[in-house]
Amino acid sequence: MGIVFVLILILLFGWHFLSTLHMNKLLKISIIERKRAEKKLIINAEELKTINEKLESLDRMKDEFLSNVSHELKTSLVSIVGYSNVLSDGTLGELNDRQKKDMNIIKRNSVRLEHLIDSILYLSIEKSGRMQYIFKPLQITDVINKSILDMTPQIKGNSLKINKDFSDNLPLIQADENRIMQVMINLIGNAIKFTPSGGIMISVHDDGHYLHVAVSDTGVGVPKNIISDLFERFYQGDASTKRRYGGTRLSLHISKLIVEAHKGSIWAESEEGVGTTIHFTLPK
Repeated sequence: MGIVFVLILILLFGWHFLSTLHMNKLLKISIIERKRAEKKLIINAEELKTINEKLESLDRMKDEFLSNVSHELKTSLVSIVGYSNVLSDGTLGELNDRQKKDMNIIKRNSVRLEHLIDSILYLSIEKSGRMQYIFKPLQITDVINKSILDMTPQIKGNSLKINKDFSDNLPLIQADENRIMQVMINLIGNAIKFTPSGGIMISVHDDGHYLHVAVSDTGVGVPKNIISDLFERFYQGDASTKRRYGGTRLSLHISKLIVEAHKGSIWAESEEGVGTTIHFTLPK
């Protein structure tokens, strides 16, 4: 009986010893695997950091490239617009009707190109964090009238009529004149592009603490389910819209950024086949 007891003790001790040895081995393997995993994570994190730094560098290079190219394009465009005006006013000799028509096309497309360049420059500066606004007291109707004058070639080229509904003695706003003019030009230009015939109405009214501006057209309109997407960057709607009307649809996105920088809000109302109205408010 004593021998059996001793054998049982030996077996139990051996089982415990082997179990402990096996557990230690498993623990050692687990530690090694964990260290390998940690090392792999560190390597992956460093690789991701390197990739991210390269992407940021490429993004900066892209922004600088766009900014430089835009400046160069605008410099050349100034000459094109200048000489077009000289030719149009007859300084270098009278133009016949065909030449006047062709010159108007040149001027109209020069204005479109200038606005596109301004949009690219704005996005480049805004993304880099270097955007600065110069706020001063403004009469919104003065800005609107200047914007309409700037868009006259496109308005006439599309045989559209501009209607205005606002008084000349509205409360002043604190705003950056160039940027608010950019908003108005963007909205008027968008209305022109999507309005084959009819007219554009620009209205302003006092809405308590804000001035409420609305630009309405009698154009093609947009489906209600995509209205909320109109202000997204580069949003263009469906492929058929892009083919028919072209453009990058930057104007509404930029207008949203500018209006919100002025502590205002912007939104759209539209009905297919009836037209679209873009509203925005600016604090008085």
